[in-house]
Amino acid sequence: MGTMPERTVVSTLLVLLSLTVGCTSPVVRSQTPDTEPIIEERTTTTVGDMAQIWGMRPMMIEGLALTTNLDNTGSDPPANSQRRILVDDMKRRGVDKPNTLLSLPSTSLVIIRAKIPPGLRKGDRLDVEVLTPSRSETESLRNGWLMQSRLQEMAVLGNKIRTGEPLALAAGAVVVDALMEGEGDRVSETRGRILGGALSTKSRELGLILKPDHQSVRASARIGDVVNRRFHTFDRGTKRGVAIPKRDSFVEITVHSRYRNNLVRYFRVIQSIPISESPHKMIERMISLEGDLRNPKEALSTAVKLEALGKEAVPTLLSVLDSDSQIVRFAAAESLAYLDRSEAIPHLKNAAIHEPALRWHAITALGSMVSSDSREALADLMQIESDEARYGAFYAIMDANPRDPVVKGEIIDDTLSIHEIPSDRAPLVHIRKTNRPEIVLFGQDITVTTPVAIFAGKKIMAKSDGSDRFKVSRFELGKNDTVIYCSNNLSDLIRTIVKLDGSYTDVVAAINHAKQNGSLSARVKFDALPKPGREYNLEDESAKEPGERIPADKKDDSLSVGNGLPSGKVHDQSGV
Repeated sequence: MGTMPERTVVSTLLVLLSLTVGCTSPVVRSQTPDTEPIIEERTTTTVGDMAQIWGMRPMMIEGLALTTNLDNTGSDPPANSQRRILVDDMKRRGVDKPNTLLSLPSTSLVIIRAKIPPGLRKGDRLDVEVLTPSRSETESLRNGWLMQSRLQEMAVLGNKIRTGEPLALAAGAVVVDALMEGEGDRVSETRGRILGGALSTKSRELGLILKPDHQSVRASARIGDVVNRRFHTFDRGTKRGVAIPKRDSFVEITVHSRYRNNLVRYFRVIQSIPISESPHKMIERMISLEGDLRNPKEALSTAVKLEALGKEAVPTLLSVLDSDSQIVRFAAAESLAYLDRSEAIPHLKNAAIHEPALRWHAITALGSMVSSDSREALADLMQIESDEARYGAFYAIMDANPRDPVVKGEIIDDTLSIHEIPSDRAPLVHIRKTNRPEIVLFGQDITVTTPVAIFAGKKIMAKSDGSDRFKVSRFELGKNDTVIYCSNNLSDLIRTIVKLDGSYTDVVAAINHAKQNGSLSARVKFDALPKPGREYNLEDESAKEPGERIPADKKDDSLSVGNGLPSGKVHDQSGV
């Protein structure tokens, strides 16, 4: 195994141990000449031993709302409790003659839902699911517009619908499922979503619930103190700890910016923070943890324990970066990234390229760093063959800095954003169906082959006008046709459709139509983001060279690299 000579880190720690604790150290017992040193077995109490996580489960909020602007595909809802609730809400908002509005074929009563994720802050955006009730006669929600509505917790109690306080406000254009999944049945026409269509009106608390045997003001304060020694944030330039003891049983936790895209890891690290540990005891434990870190089956969990110690663990993590085992190198590099050490970058980049099971974790860790080298590594990942690695890297850069010139795009008439990424790889059109209306074009000069006719919804058609030009027309009953000419470049066609008042739905319809008739010179993918929760194969893993990919068909020995919750129970109240 490729370790540092004579296990340098361990030797150094043992020297430090002898210098700091001397002959009276309670860690190493006195010994007679014919006996070996005996290291006392001691367990370190951690935050996780005293407290459980609170607030990590998604929270569902719902509402009843009105969708307008339908192409006579709506319906008059039946006289039931849902209609009464919506009518009462419309009256409170000052809508004149709500029943008349509901009866129009251009409107439909809909159910709206959204999931509030852990750590959501006031003002954050959420996707909104939109669907018609089970007995609705509405035929399609295509091109519908959701009037502003409230989302709240809802429950049926005593045969009545009970609601809580509003937690988000929703409005916007509905993108039906049929558009993302290809033309389908009535169900896919009457279900859809509004990308980023809800604005949260309240933050969600995250924190730690102290276990019953540990609930006290002193214990709560103690946990807050050790967490704040490890993590802090800045509020208007003032340094503040992330933990706020609220009562004897609860410590509120603010999310550190470096972990905002990996909350599970954040709480795993927090739960691994020692409550009280002397310097010599920490050295003793570091020696043990280094040995565990070199074990491929223990590396991921051990790296988190070392990460909890902060910068003191850096030498131990660095010492295994030359290991023969890819998972050992990766585990150390992931922790080093969250400690913002640049030595992690080449190992994470390599994992993102070669190992799908590690890709999400590698890209997320690279995105957490503030180093310009990590940004360059992500930019390089946008140029490889893997679609999910390309878009995952794009997403990470956008999330860190939307104005970064590598990913900066153009918002067209507040309808969608379009981003053109130069690439020598196979061209790719990436479409978002969550989070925001966005189209990313990987590759130069993605074109639509002529001659062809392409429909962008029911009112816009693009028809060939020569070998490299399109005539794009908008048809409306009672109005003269509006015509614009453009090149057969896909980005020009998208911009022209939007100029003709085309929606994101219309643009996606046009791209889908071009893909289906074989006229588009690129692959089309929807939400091709890397996913956590994949299995990593350990069989013969240690024999592989750095950068060599492990065969995907070997399943005899695998390790879960999922983004699951930390070990032990997660304590949540009211299903939060």
